[in-house]
Parts: sequence; structure tokens; C-alpha cells
Amino acid sequence: MTTLWRIFVPLSMPSIATIGLFTIVGHWNSWFDGLVLMNSQHNYPLSSYLQTVIVQASFVKGMVLGGVKE
Repeated sequence: MTTLWRIFVPLSMPSIATIGLFTIVGHWNSWFDGLVLMNSQHNYPLSSYLQTVIVQASFVKGMVLGGVKE
């Protein structure tokens, strides 16, 4: 156990930090889960709410431009 805590854990800290960062970013970007699991738009998590705002703005922009794509 001493070897584990004094040698292996300090050497693996960059790997643990990278895996933790990817896990946090992956959870942050999971906007679809909020859409599926929430019944009301008022209860959406931030990422799901931002996704719906972006999609609605894109739709409105497309309607205003008459379906002309950039």
C-alpha cells in the first residue's frame, strides 16, 4: 500500500485529472438527457435550455430569410 500511495498515485494524477475533466465536460454537454427527463421547459438544466434557445433562434432566422441557407 505504501508503494501504491507514494509512487503509483502521484504518477497517475495527470491521467486521473484528464479522465475527470472529460467526464465533467461530457456530462455538461449531455443536453438531450434534460430534454428527455424533464416534463416542463421551466425545469430544464442550463445546457438543455441553451440548446432549445439556439434551435428556436435558428428556426426563426430561417423563417425570416425565407428558407435561404447561408
